[in-house]
Amino acid sequence: MAQKRSQGVALFLVIGILFVLSIMFFSIHMQSIQLKGATVNLLEEEQAYEIARGCSDIIWLYLEEVFKEHQGCEAFYPTLSTNSALQQFSNGSKNQLSLRLKDFTRKIDIEAAIQNHLNEFSNAKLTLGDNDELFVFSFAAPPSGEPEGTMISGKVEMKIRLGMNKKTSYDFSFPRELKLLNILPPVASKFTLFVHDNTSEERYNIVEKNYQDDSGPQKTLTLFNSLASSSITNYSVYKNQSSGYIFLGGGRVVLNIDGTHPCRRESEAFLFWPLIYQNPTLNLGPADACGPYLGSSKLRVRLTPLGCHKGLNSPDMTNVICRNGSISTLMNSSVLRLFGNKFNMSPTEVYGKVIARYILYSALIYDEDNDCKRDEITDANGTEVMIFPLPNVSQSAYSSLGFDSTLVNKTAKAAFNSFQSLDPKIPFDGFRTLFPAYSPDYQGAMTKISTDFIDSVSCYNAVFDLFFDGAQQGSNKCFPLPNNPSLRRFDPSKDYPNEGSAYIPKIGNNQLSPVDLSTLSSGGSNDPAKGFRGTGNLSRVSHSFQNDTEFLGSSMVTRTGNNVSFDQPMVARIQGNLHFPGTVAVNAPVVLVVSGGNVTFDGNVAANRPDGSIGSLVVWALKEGGAGGDIIANSGAIDALLMAPDGTFTWNNAPLCLNGGLFVKTLNPDDVKINGGAIHYNTGLDPTDPKAWLKNFTVIMGLKQPSNFKK
Repeated sequence: MAQKRSQGVALFLVIGILFVLSIMFFSIHMQSIQLKGATVNLLEEEQAYEIARGCSDIIWLYLEEVFKEHQGCEAFYPTLSTNSALQQFSNGSKNQLSLRLKDFTRKIDIEAAIQNHLNEFSNAKLTLGDNDELFVFSFAAPPSGEPEGTMISGKVEMKIRLGMNKKTSYDFSFPRELKLLNILPPVASKFTLFVHDNTSEERYNIVEKNYQDDSGPQKTLTLFNSLASSSITNYSVYKNQSSGYIFLGGGRVVLNIDGTHPCRRESEAFLFWPLIYQNPTLNLGPADACGPYLGSSKLRVRLTPLGCHKGLNSPDMTNVICRNGSISTLMNSSVLRLFGNKFNMSPTEVYGKVIARYILYSALIYDEDNDCKRDEITDANGTEVMIFPLPNVSQSAYSSLGFDSTLVNKTAKAAFNSFQSLDPKIPFDGFRTLFPAYSPDYQGAMTKISTDFIDSVSCYNAVFDLFFDGAQQGSNKCFPLPNNPSLRRFDPSKDYPNEGSAYIPKIGNNQLSPVDLSTLSSGGSNDPAKGFRGTGNLSRVSHSFQNDTEFLGSSMVTRTGNNVSFDQPMVARIQGNLHFPGTVAVNAPVVLVVSGGNVTFDGNVAANRPDGSIGSLVVWALKEGGAGGDIIANSGAIDALLMAPDGTFTWNNAPLCLNGGLFVKTLNPDDVKINGGAIHYNTGLDPTDPKAWLKNFTVIMGLKQPSNFKK
């Protein structure tokens, strides 16, 4: 009996143990199933994240391309309108924007690249419809009192929804920090050439040439201020195009116009007669204008505008042109050519007291057939050319002036009395009938130099008006134009010349008040570099480097030997000298700020956009601690806006070919004359052109940040 009880207890214990074990095994089995499910879910989430991150990397590349090439998204860089979200962020009228995949020009390419990535995973599908939100951009308010285009911070969030086998979808958010700015310095980027300081009004007149010389031993710097060749001799065409302005300092500057033969390459005769010299292949001599007949005679005054050259230094010319017998200021022409050349006429607006010196050579001619050409008369003594210079004389000398040998052209065989004796068809009662009084009769008709007049009619702005008056040779063209506001195209509301209070029509969509250009200097109230000055002022830059070695070795620069390329937008500050030993290729909008050093280019600098236009590179050289501030080019071809507000720019070894603009404190004519060259204003840098201003809004993208994951 006791044995049976013992066996029953044992059986009960065995059954109990088996029951407990079964429960334990069941629990372990359930935990295993749960663990397996969790592991599968975790693996799927990890896989989903990696797939989504791969998709995000693809999409980031296309967004970076938009900000690199400034095209590809109508919301940011519209092709037709000037309504850009970037500009609205910059001026504070917008602070957030959502974009979809269909907002990008390369939508199909993005979809194809993503699908190629997803093809590696049979269990993944990206949910991204045309109306699904892909990006959310947000920016801080612009700093108070700062101009539009000042750098501001922001962020972008990319949203990706990915479907997998085990779960309907996973939502991922990929954020990045952003910086937005316009790389153009307002006002300063409007100028083909801006020179703040000048030490002498005659300092640029150093080019020695004879009348028949194509070029002299001193080279010239020619400014081409617009893209279109001015065959633009119609002002209504000119005013609708983009062009760079010129400023040569606030003091008086006199530039001698080149007076070599009009068929010569460097002659500036086209300034007076653009319609005549529009065809540069024609071998035409000096053109002239004729006044009305004097009284009942067939005599008239013929006026010929002439530039300056060494050939004027002869007794014949000196006696006619200069009453004081000195012609020294007329022997050289200017090393600066402000309005292009005869092959590419490029007039523009000139600020400051810039005076154009040229000669108004006056003569009395006999013109029976009213063709404004001097006639010839033949008698027994031979053929005489009926042209007689009217010399520049004082009022006291005028009293003894008459028909004597002083008025005889060197080709004529007789004096003015030939008008009385050779032909009865020439009614003439004597010199005093033609010019009864010195003023205004003879003084108005005699040979003069443009600088004999007040500055308002001899300045380059008046030459600008002469260029567009449309007169042909032989017409009753007025030299110089009268001091009449109704004749002014440059600025009818102000007296010529403009002393430097520039009215820049617009910077983007912002109307500006007149800007005193003398304040665009180091320490001035409108110092264009004030946002970059000071070692501690880093709010306007995206990257900072201690020296050029650190900069050129960074990930922001692609190097191949001595050659470098910039493939990412940036505003980089480099301390000390910056030296480029090879070529520089600019494939993205770039601003380089060199503080306390000089910038030296040994090779060419090319900045080309995919659409063929010149890209945007802005180079600043700033003086700090008394050091630096200059830009040096040892090769002639540079695509850039060069800013040296504390120093100068020099170039060596080859003629300059600068596509962009030049802003300097000083420009030494003795440096210019060694190699000469040309500055072609890049109209893509024009801040007054709304499309150009918009095109230079640049977004600099920060590092990729960890994803925010949401089931």
